[in-house]
Amino acid sequence: MCIRDRDITGRYPGQTGHPGTISGAVSLGVPGRFGTACALQSASAAINIAPHNDFDLNASQSFSIECFVQPARNAVDGHILSKHPDPASNQAGWALSVGEFGRGLPLNPRWLISDGANPPIVLFADRSLSFERFTHLAAVIDRQHGLARLYVDGQLVSQ
Repeated sequence: MCIRDRDITGRYPGQTGHPGTISGAVSLGVPGRFGTACALQSASAAINIAPHNDFDLNASQSFSIECFVQPARNAVDGHILSKHPDPASNQAGWALSVGEFGRGLPLNPRWLISDGANPPIVLFADRSLSFERFTHLAAVIDRQHGLARLYVDGQLVSQ
């Protein structure tokens, strides 16, 4: 969750916060789905969080990432949440992105996961995000069942 330019994880007992560094045109305190939000105003805008071992997962750990997103009418393709040096490459990492991706749908959510050794797993929502409202996106790696899943507004759209 973004409150100004820092994460609120540190407010919870036993947890460490991971403040972000603003890069580019980022507006803070804009109206969000629940309270205030951060608006990325250009393709190069980002809030970068430094690497930390809290984010390192071993090959047996499941995990989920989620966010609320409402693209602007002039939104461009890009990554929403990413822990990947270059999602266009076969390097290890993951990225939740929106784009056309050659599928004919602008602002189509994509969940990409790669271990760096095998071809990446790529899931698409195959729907465009609305400009009119916030959409909840969730991406899951379920190691126990050997599945990757992509959810839009609580509904499973791809696995």
